[in-house]
Amino acid sequence: MRKFMVMLCSVALMAGTITPVAPVTTVKADAYEEDGDLITNPFGDRFEEETPTEESEVFAITSQPQNVEVEPGEYATFSVGATGKGLTYQWYYATATGSYKALSGATQSSVRVKIATSKYNGYRYKCAVKDASGATKSTNAATVTIIARTPLEIVSQPQDVVIESAQTVTFHVETKGVEVQYQWQYYVPSSGEWKKLTQASAKTDTFSMDVTGAFNGYKYRCFIKDAVGTLLVTDPAYIYVKQDFAINLQPTNQYALAGDSATFAAGATGTGLKFQWQYCTASGSTWKNLTGSAAQGKQYTITKVSSAFNGYKYRCVITDFYGQTKTTNVAVVKIVTGTTIISQPQNVTVKAGNSASFTVEAEGPGITYQWQYCTASGSTWKNLSGAASQGATYTITKATSTFNGYKYRCVITDKTGQSVTSNPAVVTVQ
Repeated sequence: MRKFMVMLCSVALMAGTITPVAPVTTVKADAYEEDGDLITNPFGDRFEEETPTEESEVFAITSQPQNVEVEPGEYATFSVGATGKGLTYQWYYATATGSYKALSGATQSSVRVKIATSKYNGYRYKCAVKDASGATKSTNAATVTIIARTPLEIVSQPQDVVIESAQTVTFHVETKGVEVQYQWQYYVPSSGEWKKLTQASAKTDTFSMDVTGAFNGYKYRCFIKDAVGTLLVTDPAYIYVKQDFAINLQPTNQYALAGDSATFAAGATGTGLKFQWQYCTASGSTWKNLTGSAAQGKQYTITKVSSAFNGYKYRCVITDFYGQTKTTNVAVVKIVTGTTIISQPQNVTVKAGNSASFTVEAEGPGITYQWQYCTASGSTWKNLSGAASQGATYTITKATSTFNGYKYRCVITDKTGQSVTSNPAVVTVQ
């Protein structure tokens, strides 16, 4: 039987396309004898011997882009790994909640993106990979997270400002942080609320504005936020109008029933005043600061007194903007069971046209005063009118002969409704 040698052909399957494999070995095609038969090459002077080939590379994504954490101003790099023939790349991006869009010029397996501001927080990046056949595979999305390696910090607080007349004032805050934003606010004492400032400088670390003496007591503060949303607020800074420093209201003794409250008040003129109330025990001599914000105002209240407070002494130390201090008189807490007159009003003799004053001193819980008068020859007592007749002292501002022999007394009423009446005092006009 005659056998014939034929040329062997090999093919390779790649992405659905049949592709001839290049010959790797070549042999001469002379006639030869096999099993007694003469064999010749019917295809010419050459034939090819098949050599095994490697299997074609499979199209696949082998590594995904990874999430990144960056500060504003830094770069984020995303990469994809893939196998296949004739691969091309196109990167896409999307906002935290938006749709994907092609990233211009991003056609390599890696892309480097500058994260300019915190608005990129939550941005997503992915890559579409295409092979020579047109097949496409997409990577997972990688997300940008904005971080702040430098924590937000207030380095220096805005400072109080003293003015003597209309002028420009400036408040400044120094901070550390990433992509820091500022918003200044102001507080009007009469309104009791903070309001946002709208001037251009109110969104910077330094705020300036023109003011007058009407701004005395206004407060200013700044809200500060960084790239990751951390929020801080400065201490308030005040505008003060320069004034002479003097105490104009002294605290007075407080007479209270056990269980009642007792309030001391002090007042002063000056610049940037701060108040600190102090106490001393009944038998002691050492003054100690009272604690808490309640002890740092113009008034201090003991909410519930007991017999243990009887004789305790209180005073207020007032400090102005320049560090000068003044101390009020001492006032005492006295626990009482009712109202007692300590000192009676005295007779007064004055020349016509001069003033005449009567004073009563009393102890009692929450006492009020009402002065009365009676004519020289009368017997009926009548209330005097006006605020001048409702204190411990009543003054006739200009006594005339008509007032000669008039009698004056004071009715003192405590918080329980009990009243005591002073002795009468007589005015003599010469």
